[in-house]
Amino acid sequence: MLQTSHQSQAQLTEIKGPYHCVWSQPATALGIEFHDQVTILGITYRTTIAKSVKNSWAGVLRSIRAQARKAYARTLCLAQRLPYVHRCLLSKIWYLAQILPPTKEHVQQLTTVCTWLIWQGAIFRVPVSTLQLPKEQGGWALANTDVKCKTPDYGSYVRGTALLQ
Repeated sequence: MLQTSHQSQAQLTEIKGPYHCVWSQPATALGIEFHDQVTILGITYRTTIAKSVKNSWAGVLRSIRAQARKAYARTLCLAQRLPYVHRCLLSKIWYLAQILPPTKEHVQQLTTVCTWLIWQGAIFRVPVSTLQLPKEQGGWALANTDVKCKTPDYGSYVRGTALLQ
């Protein structure tokens, strides 16, 4: 270890022959090193909120896509696929949505994965808005992920305004 100053350090490492100098971030007054990212309870926090949202939702979307691919091979009818989407695929996003709301792009990707699994390559597809209608109105009560992800934010907003009054 080569000491260059009190605040920074350089480390020489051998990677396939030549030596490379790897600089670490300065340590704080408490001696705790700075990290660009940290994962706590499955949520990856980065240096900015935008990076945190992008990183965390990318991981969840990868997980949902992988699970949808596995479920695609199962022979389920439409009445079985819709509860599977609710209980298994979308259940992974509700915790993350409370902390880091998804962007429109993430919601679109979620909807795409869900409809891909629901219709499984069928030629005739009912629009998602019809699937989201209540069963009494001819729909299948599919969750509107955009609205449902914003609901925790709305609840905290309402509670916050009630406390201010």
